Amino acid sequence: MPSEFDLIVVGGGPAGSAAAITAAGAGMRVLLVDRARFPRPKLCSGILTAKTRRLLEALGLDPRPALDGVWDRTWVGFRDHGHLLHHAPLVTALRARLDTLLLEAAARAGAEIRTGTGVRTCDPAGGRVTLEDGRQVQARLLVGADGAAGVTRRALGLPARPGWALEVLVPDPRPPEARTAVVEWGLPARGYAWLWPHAGGRVAVGAGVFGGRAAARRLPALLRAWAAGRGLSLPARLSGHAVPVALVPPAAGGGRLLLAGDAAGLADPLTGEGIAYALWSGILAAQAAIHDRPDTYAGLLARGPWAFQAPLRRMAATPARLLRLAWAARRAWGTVVDRTPPLPGTGPTPAEPLAPPA
Repeated sequence: MPSEFDLIVVGGGPAGSAAAITAAGAGMRVLLVDRARFPRPKLCSGILTAKTRRLLEALGLDPRPALDGVWDRTWVGFRDHGHLLHHAPLVTALRARLDTLLLEAAARAGAEIRTGTGVRTCDPAGGRVTLEDGRQVQARLLVGADGAAGVTRRALGLPARPGWALEVLVPDPRPPEARTAVVEWGLPARGYAWLWPHAGGRVAVGAGVFGGRAAARRLPALLRAWAAGRGLSLPARLSGHAVPVALVPPAAGGGRLLLAGDAAGLADPLTGEGIAYALWSGILAAQAAIHDRPDTYAGLLARGPWAFQAPLRRMAATPARLLRLAWAARRAWGTVVDRTPPLPGTGPTPAEPLAPPA
């Protein structure tokens, strides 16, 4: 393996693969490293919103091999008051399949892929990473796409983002005609819970809370109680991870390191949905590398969904209070949720930054 590249991407999820596809497709020498071996299990509800599907198409990826189901009813509410949305298709995918498809697309574009190889240290100023086997590799620019608690975020001295989520896939006891998706804010009190139907009579049951590790420790009991109220029994072992949900702007990076996806704190501030923002930020980071203009990246990120958060931060000091505010203004909130403008142009070109998926 060479020791020098134009771009090194740390992390093989949607953000990292999107960066690798875009940069390698423009002729850059790209190395992507990830500690996991693919396919690998991934905690994620697997929702592919319309904006997510458009970004996948812009990358030249057909997501159909990863699709798991299409559902036409979603109940959305705050605690026990809500609305049943009809004819709003909810598309779910298996993240293990989707991430593998993206990684394979990056390899076809010409990126060198090193899975099963973690990063021990990252030097943002020097554009270097040290792999777990001790080898050092260097690039003109690095993209950190290794999650909310990854090596690259820590290398910049950034704090962890205050959000935590648990999810499990279990048999769905509801009859097929009653398998409605559910998004319920306010339960748990400082977060939200969800049911996402999947194929094969299964349902993803999950919950997320805002706060530190103390909130995370309470999450399993809260999720079990919420699921039990819907006739669902959860296994003894639950999987969880940090999610970058907070009322603060994203972190663009520093030095020769750009952060993308969860590492940058890019997730919907109310729902935690992050695939679209991961793809979008990965493409933008690659475009900054292609033009050798990393200084433009922070400004492009500022065009994202965080632009409208400034007045919300003034009205709601905490995410939990914002949830209540959003429900009080549920008609306007519904407009925000449904707003999925088309992307400019025909796809991610080196000369045309993408509009934010908001």
